[in-house]
Amino acid sequence: MISARCPSAVRRPLERQLHRRVPRPRHARSGRARAAPPQRQGGAAAAETAEAALPGLRVAVASTPAEFRGAGYLRARSFYSFPSDRSEFAARAHRRMKGDAEWDSVTAKVAGTDEAYRQMKVVCLVATLPDEPSDPVAQQVCGEMDLSTKLPASSSASAASSRGGAASSSSATSSSGGGGGGGGGGGGGGGGGGGGGGGDSHLPRLVVGSLDVNVGAVLPAEELIGQLPKDGSAAAARAYLSNVCVAAAARRRGVARALLSAAEAAAAGEGVGHLYVHVIADNEAAATLYASAGFDVEAEETEARARALQRPRRKILHKRLGPAEA
Repeated sequence: MISARCPSAVRRPLERQLHRRVPRPRHARSGRARAAPPQRQGGAAAAETAEAALPGLRVAVASTPAEFRGAGYLRARSFYSFPSDRSEFAARAHRRMKGDAEWDSVTAKVAGTDEAYRQMKVVCLVATLPDEPSDPVAQQVCGEMDLSTKLPASSSASAASSRGGAASSSSATSSSGGGGGGGGGGGGGGGGGGGGGGGDSHLPRLVVGSLDVNVGAVLPAEELIGQLPKDGSAAAARAYLSNVCVAAAARRRGVARALLSAAEAAAAGEGVGHLYVHVIADNEAAATLYASAGFDVEAEETEARARALQRPRRKILHKRLGPAEA
């Protein structure tokens, strides 16, 4: 539902990030689960058939610890399944443990301290909604999420303001989205919802979607590798999307399309000409979403290879950014 880095250097993709990190909650890590651990589900958790765009929807580059934590906790909820016979308390503890792990993971990737991603440049995007009491979708999202991952109103407003043009260029609002949701991610133009200057700037924000743009030749741990470009510039001209997810209550409302549009803009801004994404072969909803966004199947695994890897068979989809090569 991807420039080599110096180990001591912290890369800040696209924009300046805050130079501090709030402490992570540790209490959920103190105990160990007695049952088998939940399994991470492959593929995108963002497949949707777009409906009306959500009012106040904003897509921006994650730059604060709160945004990275919100993205991590959404991924934990989207990608891991839990036994139905487990108590709610146990499931909540596991989600928090996995959320902390995903938070650590995305923070390390973006900072360039994840050993497997040292040859990549990683940008994390988050889609957020204002916590509007009169918005039924926002309230349903609140009912599903860990409320401690809300983005504080003061932080979200000041962060959007400090991001300036970068935030507004990747924002997706109801005014720019039109009626079809797909337009909500198409161009990321409207400044009404980005930049924190709208009428919802006093409200906390909810992370309802996230993905990573990984600039580099090969996405770690993936068997299927993009084949373009073929001229030796793959490290700078190729990127992969990963960890695509949307909160269940916000699906089918243009969030995934808005994320994809912002991801394309971020990748193009890094000089990427070929964008890739992996999808589980039988995930028709995700395949339809990516096809509608202009992705085509470049290659796919055989059943035998998938069985050897003990996971569902996958396809790799490709989209060319910018003009066609001569």
